[in-house]
Amino acid sequence: MVHRNINGFRREAVESALKLGSDALQYLGIKQKTAQRVSDLFARHDEESLIRLAVYWGDGQSYCVAVRQRMEDLNQVFVEDVKNTLFQSPASMPNSASDRELDV
Repeated sequence: MVHRNINGFRREAVESALKLGSDALQYLGIKQKTAQRVSDLFARHDEESLIRLAVYWGDGQSYCVAVRQRMEDLNQVFVEDVKNTLFQSPASMPNSASDRELDV
């Protein structure tokens, strides 16, 4: 789709996976705001990767190298997020077990 200049397409499986991931983080005690921020970070990186990786489509080796680099970049995004927010904001820390609301 990127090669055909189709804009505005939706990837429902990705959206569902992001929601599931956010819900899982909340289940593990991460506050909703933090879980959503992490999900948003991932979504932005994923959308950017979709566009950046399109130029390598068809060249298997270059594509694999570029995917590995994007994975390392994503890891760095999360490391920087932890440095910038988690240690500076106690409100984003996991809730204590007694404060958790578990939707089972």
